Amino acid sequence: MAEQPHTGITRREMIGIGGVGALAGLAVAGLPLTAAAAPASNHVAAWGPVFQDLGPTIPNLTYVNVAGTAFWPLSNPSDRYVEPDSRLVGIGAGGLLVAPLDLPAGSTIQQISFGYRVSASADATVRIMEQPLDAGQDPSDAPTPVAVAVGPGADAVVSSVTVNLATPAVIKPNHVYTVELLTVVGMTLRGVSVGYMAPTAGFVPFAGATPRVLDTREGAGTKVAADQEITVDLGNAGVRGALVNVTVTETEGLGFAAMFDASIAYPGNSSVNWAAPGATVANGVVSAVAADGTVKIRVGGLATAKAHVIVDRLGWFI
Repeated sequence: MAEQPHTGITRREMIGIGGVGALAGLAVAGLPLTAAAAPASNHVAAWGPVFQDLGPTIPNLTYVNVAGTAFWPLSNPSDRYVEPDSRLVGIGAGGLLVAPLDLPAGSTIQQISFGYRVSASADATVRIMEQPLDAGQDPSDAPTPVAVAVGPGADAVVSSVTVNLATPAVIKPNHVYTVELLTVVGMTLRGVSVGYMAPTAGFVPFAGATPRVLDTREGAGTKVAADQEITVDLGNAGVRGALVNVTVTETEGLGFAAMFDASIAYPGNSSVNWAAPGATVANGVVSAVAADGTVKIRVGGLATAKAHVIVDRLGWFI
């Protein structure tokens, strides 16, 4: 029996962004690098009540498991079914099953394992697909495969395969990733495990021609007022953090300006403070950055606090 389908599913709604969102406690030394540690076991466990050994892990890799139930057809979602005992997922008429894959930018995928069931006459092929993150791109454009794992037919028994990639696949900033399985009638998937090497924290100095991304004195010349927030695009989606210089000038009242990840609510921080009207104060700031490369600037303090704000980029944490 088919499950209650999702509605309006597109590949764009299933994407995983190559990069991370809010980073709590970002500091110059010791950026958080992975969402989870590698499993203590030297084997990858499968999904659902029926245990299936998916093969040995590689030391020092981090593993992310994508359960079969996370996969949905790109077309005809009502044709998807889940076997209640094994949690194997399939499509009644066959077709493409897709799930999002969200790994830190700079990671290298080195191993793919998956559990499946298929007749002896058909192989099961799992592919990791890459697509640039571009708001103007047609969602129907076909992404590019960057890693492939093939499981042989196995007389309709539950099987597993582990593939160590000869050439690791690199997760790029500003790209989106999905895992897909092209099924035939009767082919079902339990889940996919991806083993990857997390990126090493590093600092890359800004090397562009124009480090300045905000100067509120330009254009309309409107100061940022107390409790007002503005979004600033730092121009490098997928980085983990940014080092910038924040300057306030022509200040009014007593107050502060705070920079923070644009994808979260104001966390209560302060990046540069002023204690008198008419001041010009600058400070070097390390800030977390939203996945799309944006931050927010917020002015706080007394109700009369206002200031022009200037932001210059110094470098990136990747």
